[in-house]
Amino acid sequence: MENHFDAAAPLCRQPAPLAGPTGQAGWGERAMSGPRFAAELLLIALAGAGFCLTSFCMVKVVLQTRQGLSSPLRCLVGVMLTSCIVWALKTDLNLAADPGLFPATGRVGLGGFLFGLAAYANGGCFIGSMNQLAQGQGGRIWTLGGWVLGYLLLAPLHGLMASPAAMGVGLVAGVLAAALLTLEIQALRRATPFTPNDAIPGLTGSRAWALMLGMGVVMALLIVSVLPWQPSDLAKHLAESLAGQDRRVALVAGLSFPLGMLAINLWRRKFQAQAPRNRHVGWLGWGLVMVVGAELALGGNDSQLFRFIPMGSPHALLGVPAMAAGILVADWISGLKPWARA
Repeated sequence: MENHFDAAAPLCRQPAPLAGPTGQAGWGERAMSGPRFAAELLLIALAGAGFCLTSFCMVKVVLQTRQGLSSPLRCLVGVMLTSCIVWALKTDLNLAADPGLFPATGRVGLGGFLFGLAAYANGGCFIGSMNQLAQGQGGRIWTLGGWVLGYLLLAPLHGLMASPAAMGVGLVAGVLAAALLTLEIQALRRATPFTPNDAIPGLTGSRAWALMLGMGVVMALLIVSVLPWQPSDLAKHLAESLAGQDRRVALVAGLSFPLGMLAINLWRRKFQAQAPRNRHVGWLGWGLVMVVGAELALGGNDSQLFRFIPMGSPHALLGVPAMAAGILVADWISGLKPWARA
């Protein structure tokens, strides 16, 4: 079993050096050149573009699902299922215990719930907030600052370990397939079209399915890659850079994700530069709490949904529902619509 860099769970262990073709290069030593490196950066940018086209945000998905709008959830489950199948084909459905897979513990549930509460109050998850920043919402700089501050403050806790665990990828794929089939049957009964993003009327039917399946393949290939892509990765490596560590390669990789989002927003003429306002300062604190929750849960929603679930990590099957529960409880308490806040 090949070891994979886990940029989303620094609370579990120190990240392993990024291995290049020779297996000896670290984050600061690996040359930022070559066809493989360029291909991996392109995949990361494509992932950002895909999430932008679907306007993915876990907060939105949870709340829209509660309102009876199933397309965002159908798209999410389809992406995870496709990614899981591609990953399963690579591993021949025989996944042994890996340092990147963890058991479902109370700390994971607590961290996931805390993350959900904070993501709701922040008005977006890791991916949703990054997309808002790529749309020109300058106030999201405060959220990004909260993420960086959180990783800086939690850096001394890297020594806390979690025992590795594993679960069959085939079982996860079966559960996801059953969930997607159920959602599709419900949509057929209600004659609900598949529109992952209502803001793009033409993204429906076969086009929506092609985007969903393509995103799943891209996410599976990014699991194979050792380059970090998640917004939480970018924040973590920014924090490590501020602490004096050489994270040039990781930062280039992490920046490719919002650049993919930015390209789509510019293409669709959705980019509108907005200066940060005083009322956005509170996002700094909620961004920090998001990181605390993500660390306790052994990964934020970006890594839990698109890395750990497709790989069959048991902790993600607790962490993701706990995040959803946190979002629903926060919405029940406040009654706000976080994505409507400028």
